[in-house]
Amino acid sequence: MIQKYSLIDAESDMVIGIGSDLTGLMGNCTVEIAEETFHKITLLDFQYRDDFRQYCQTTKAYINNIYVTILNYE
Repeated sequence: MIQKYSLIDAESDMVIGIGSDLTGLMGNCTVEIAEETFHKITLLDFQYRDDFRQYCQTTKAYINNIYVTILNYE
């Protein structure tokens, strides 16, 4: 399976995980939380990286801001 996308934590610059596909990038699905509307983006076949899991367990850090990156254009 080709991994095309990754999520990166803005605080630590660590890769959170990778996925093979992405849906919702065109804004066709929205979610409302506390009277605020967000675009729902879903990473398919997402897998957390073990080093990020370990980082969160040892530092008790939480994910606040993330970046979606493109790994493979195919």
